[in-house]
Amino acid sequence: MAKDRRNKAPSRLDLENEVRADKERRASRATPPPKVTRPSPSKAPQPRKKKKKKLSRAAIIIYSVLAALIVLLIVTLIVGGIYFVQQFDTQAPTRDPVSPIDRDTTPIARREKVGYYLFGILGEGHTDSTTMLSVVCHDKVNKTVNVLELPASTYLETGDNWKVDTLGKVYANPKALDWCDTCKKRLYAPEITEGEESATHTECGTIVTSKKGSAIGGIVDFINDQLGLPIDEYCILEPESLEILVDSVGGVDVELSSARMLGDINYEPGVQTLTGPAAVDFILESEGAQRTANQREVLGALLVRLQRMSDEDINAKVAEDLMDSEHPMRTDLAFSETLKNDEITALISSFKDVALDKITVRMLPGESTYDSEGDHVFSAHKQELLDLLNASYNPHGEPIVMTDLLIPELSNTVSADLRQGTLNQYVSDQVGTILDTE
Repeated sequence: MAKDRRNKAPSRLDLENEVRADKERRASRATPPPKVTRPSPSKAPQPRKKKKKKLSRAAIIIYSVLAALIVLLIVTLIVGGIYFVQQFDTQAPTRDPVSPIDRDTTPIARREKVGYYLFGILGEGHTDSTTMLSVVCHDKVNKTVNVLELPASTYLETGDNWKVDTLGKVYANPKALDWCDTCKKRLYAPEITEGEESATHTECGTIVTSKKGSAIGGIVDFINDQLGLPIDEYCILEPESLEILVDSVGGVDVELSSARMLGDINYEPGVQTLTGPAAVDFILESEGAQRTANQREVLGALLVRLQRMSDEDINAKVAEDLMDSEHPMRTDLAFSETLKNDEITALISSFKDVALDKITVRMLPGESTYDSEGDHVFSAHKQELLDLLNASYNPHGEPIVMTDLLIPELSNTVSADLRQGTLNQYVSDQVGTILDTE
């Protein structure tokens, strides 16, 4: 028979198990589950900040020295670069060491009325004495040109301004200039204070230094100071430069009195078309009055042919050939080669409307004599020169007075031979041409 388990009391083991189970149930209800925390998607965890350390005194000094060295290096590079560019610019072959930028020029108000130009041809040695120098006065209002030819033997009298005693030697012997390094300019006697140890620039007190003079600048100084005339532009040719000019216009027609060999070519008497080398020989192989006549004939013929050319041809065939050659014209026209060609073209073109019979050529009034050393020189006649300058070479300016003429007068015993004439008296019809010499 089955046992009846109803109302039976639990055993001690059952009671202990019951108590243990009850405790475990209570413990599970009293202790909550651990929370799981996740970082917010909008906020990244921040790194732990480190405490800033203070720089030591030694570190500050080192950093300051390094910064100063860097600044000094940058300044040195900038200044060095500027110096290099300046040195590079001053080495342009068509410029004088010191350009006569402080020369007397035509006042701006009168430049539409008149222009003054220095034109010259160097000797065969290129740095030797000049064989021909002329001052050209172009009266743009009346369309006339007056040329004053200056003999190479014109007496200067050595002194503060010249190392030599005749005009033709000035180009090869430029006198050193007094110079202020602070003001960057040439100094003249009134601007200099003589001291016990050295001379100084009166205005700023800088010690006066010496700077290499300009060959052409010395000639311009002569015209400014000795003749009282301004110079707006200068154009100086080597003999080879003149050869290029003549060939670029197709040669020049001149009249030969006898058969001659010129420039390695035999020419018959009569009107002949000379090449560039022949035209140079035609001038340089003559002397005295004949050389004067020959150079007038060649230069007049050259002008006629240039007057007939268009500006485009002058620029392309004349200016470009001349300035791109190994013997460019020495000029102070625009520095850029492109602009220089344009300026040369414009200068030539400005003479196109001047007729040959309106171009008058004269010699400097004076006579041949001897200086104190017994050397043969040419002495100016100052009063005759003053009258001539005011009558023919000063059309729109204030009268020139005797104190403006510093040129010395050694002798005045005979009447001056000006060898005056107009270019139409010298120039043949320009109809011939030469073959291309290239």
